[in-house]
Amino acid sequence: MSRPAELELSAAVTVNERTQPLLDGVVKPAGIRLVIGPLGAGDMFWRQLKFAEFDVSEMSLSDLMIATARGNRDWVALPVYTLRRF
Repeated sequence: MSRPAELELSAAVTVNERTQPLLDGVVKPAGIRLVIGPLGAGDMFWRQLKFAEFDVSEMSLSDLMIATARGNRDWVALPVYTLRRF
């Protein structure tokens, strides 16, 4: 019996204590081949909003709300907080 193919997803995250295990490969999502890279928040948000460069990325709530208010409905927001700092 063959194994089902893994879903490949590109991802961009900031580096912090919650994302480091994903970046190191210590934590691996089941059934997903995660192609992940660390980016600074501003660069990541801009690249995602301008070019839709990643399948999954962190996003500023305010940037997402502005894009949505301007009619962009390409994004699905999931309330996942990798860093709780203001």
